[in-house]
Amino acid sequence: MMFLLLPDAFWDAAWLTAVAALITACAGAAGTILGNLHRDKKNHETLKRNSRVMEEVRSQVQNSHGTNLRDDLDKVVAAQGAQCEKMDLIHDAVKSLAHQLGETRRSSDDVHRDLQARVRRLEAQDD
Repeated sequence: MMFLLLPDAFWDAAWLTAVAALITACAGAAGTILGNLHRDKKNHETLKRNSRVMEEVRSQVQNSHGTNLRDDLDKVVAAQGAQCEKMDLIHDAVKSLAHQLGETRRSSDDVHRDLQARVRRLEAQDD
């Protein structure tokens, strides 16, 4: 038995406590290191996956010309505002034309009634 050949100083309680504490500390450090390595591996896999996803997104939104997406969107919003103003003008013009058409129709109806009344009077005179 090999442990019996160790010097008596080895079997001292303080010495055994120090060795046990050292072994415990080394085991704890090893566990921490292994845990960190495992976490780092998971983080690395997550970063690789996120990098692929980010590259897919970039390829979908990146312009094929020198301007950036924000500038293009600002131009679209400004153009949309101009189109809305034009649509308001067209709406007002159509509304005005509808009013004029209504007035013309009412006037035409009045003229038509007058003509029908004249025709009836003339027909009544011929009878």
